[in-house]
Amino acid sequence: MSPRARAVLVRLYPRRWRERYGAEFAELLAVTRLTPVVVLDVVRAAARERWRSGSGGLRALVAVLLFALCEVQAARLGVTENVLWAPTTPLRGAALAVTVAPLAALAAWLLRRRVGHRGEG
Repeated sequence: MSPRARAVLVRLYPRRWRERYGAEFAELLAVTRLTPVVVLDVVRAAARERWRSGSGGLRALVAVLLFALCEVQAARLGVTENVLWAPTTPLRGAALAVTVAPLAALAAWLLRRRVGHRGEG
């Protein structure tokens, strides 16, 4: 896995956690073979830390993970080979809707949050 991908894994954690443990964790990732099981464990632990910290980024993380999971499943089912695909059949249309739904939910949440902050100021 590339150094950039490893940096993304570190960035999944909340800022305060990264300030305290980030450098050490980055070093650990640099010498660890990143199997799918290890990556999923890192993602799970990052989600748990975001939940504990009360970070709103947890919703973003969950939406991105759901998007990735749906895209992987669509590729495994032979519905698509990449993210940019046309819904030419009902199955493809349903797969596209399921794949895009987490991102749409995230966008709606961010928009509501942004509008809410404008009303406070």
